[in-house]
Amino acid sequence: MPSLRFNVDFEEVLSGRPSRPHLIATLEFFAFWVTNEKVLVHRDYSPRYLNYVAELCGHKIEITINDTAINWWGETQNLPLMRVLSSKTEFLKWWLKRWPLEAAVCQNAQELENAIGEGWYLIKKSDGMSGRGHIKVRRDDLTAASRIDWKAPVVVEPLYDRVADVSALWIAEESRFIYYQNSIDQRFQWRGSILNSKTFNTPPEDSGKWAHHLDELKKDVSARGYQGPFSVDAFYYLKDGLKVFHPGSEMNPRKTMGWLAYQLWKKEKTAFFKLAMHPCVLKSEDWIRVNQMPSARLLSPEDNMFVWYFVTGTNIDELERKEAEFLKALPLVAPARDRA
Repeated sequence: MPSLRFNVDFEEVLSGRPSRPHLIATLEFFAFWVTNEKVLVHRDYSPRYLNYVAELCGHKIEITINDTAINWWGETQNLPLMRVLSSKTEFLKWWLKRWPLEAAVCQNAQELENAIGEGWYLIKKSDGMSGRGHIKVRRDDLTAASRIDWKAPVVVEPLYDRVADVSALWIAEESRFIYYQNSIDQRFQWRGSILNSKTFNTPPEDSGKWAHHLDELKKDVSARGYQGPFSVDAFYYLKDGLKVFHPGSEMNPRKTMGWLAYQLWKKEKTAFFKLAMHPCVLKSEDWIRVNQMPSARLLSPEDNMFVWYFVTGTNIDELERKEAEFLKALPLVAPARDRA
């Protein structure tokens, strides 16, 4: 039986860039928590950590450093299809046929100049990921746009005043979408996912016909030959003092942090659940101390680039209180460099 490779560098491989074993090494431990398959690993794990996970998960953690492995995070058998489904410009084109959006797909510098109006705008690479490669520009200063590689088109949109980020996750084995909230930082990078078990079966409020169009999208994706999982990231923003819903900034045709949060939630079945990370490295003694905190469940091993954890609660206030207690217990060290 082949082992699992946590190919979290999926998007880089799609873009023709080299694989990043060091990135995989910071996240592959998640496979221990949500599957009982053997995992191909790229770093050392202490017996203490492996026993810790095994005791909580109820099965032995099997690892290997040299084995035939299948990619587990993102499908790579049909790279051309995955590139299309991951493309921000193709995704925008799909939505522009169904939803009025202040955005454009630009193929060259002239189209870019025509698309940018007053105020700040955001230029997004078609194959960009995790907020990297985004460029903020104003019409009177397009010099930053000179960094664009015009081998591929870009998305150009206003720099929205975002007030909430949400996602829809298609779960093929359950044949349904679930909906949840995300925490996104100022660089548009993920920092956490919050599941509310009372509402994650219901589309978010004031999202119009989003659920109807998501069903269309699911059928389109399935007809192309991909069955899931995939997520659609959306958000609310303020315009003229009113909250407006944006149906889709990107689609991720792979497992996602929201998918991981849902798999972990199924083991807990609490009202509120948050999976999150914090830029901090826990050495052995600190890992033991933090691991004993009752307010959150520590997921990541010692010497990991980030601290990963989940928090549960009967309501959002309890969730936030417990998370604050947990974060207060983390050592005050220089943040790890953000590479995820």
